[in-house]
Amino acid sequence: MREIHLTPTIAGRYSNGTSGFYFMDGTTIEPWRARRRTRILESAAHLFARMAFASVRMSDVAHAAGIGKGTLYRYFASKEELYLAIFDRSLSELDCRLADVARSGRSPPEALAAMLEALIEVFSRHLPTLRAISGEHLQLADQGRSLLRRHRANIEASLRRALESGVDSGDFGALDCELAPSLLIGLVRGAVMASAKAPRERLTPAVLGLALAGVLQRPQAASDRPVALAMAGGGA
Repeated sequence: MREIHLTPTIAGRYSNGTSGFYFMDGTTIEPWRARRRTRILESAAHLFARMAFASVRMSDVAHAAGIGKGTLYRYFASKEELYLAIFDRSLSELDCRLADVARSGRSPPEALAAMLEALIEVFSRHLPTLRAISGEHLQLADQGRSLLRRHRANIEASLRRALESGVDSGDFGALDCELAPSLLIGLVRGAVMASAKAPRERLTPAVLGLALAGVLQRPQAASDRPVALAMAGGGA
């Protein structure tokens, strides 16, 4: 399989004032093409979420997106390129979600819990697939991991801000805020890969409970337990 190079798109405006998107290499995308590309990615993402990578056919994606197969190939040359574009889009959305949480004014424990929950959601959607295809589609799996490394700095920066804020406020104990974000990402990644068959409704509170227990300044009193459970998405 040839190496696939994805070029991110960003919002912009044309000289006539209409909105659109353009590749960061300067190639413009008309608004209707951008909308169609988004529809393709969303339709394909639903299929990949329900089916194994090998079972998804480009004809299925075209049908789900309401376009012809030939039109689909004008946007994505292969199923591998399409999957990587979906993963890249998910990671870009994750970057934005984490940045929004960092600016939301939530308490540091709430912000950290929201960030980890977003990480679990995205990793649960994609990492098991990358592991499953690593034998038959080694280069695709490698490129998926490369995408994750490319976004990792932004993810770590958002986690670091939440941790530093918690240390400053006294909510968190003394932490190595340079190292801790990488450890938290490793915790989430390891939990997702080791518990691929566990439902996210079970995995999320388990990971959040473990992570928060490691950073909180003091053991939680019994009166604090409902707050921790709410943050972790659990119940009584």
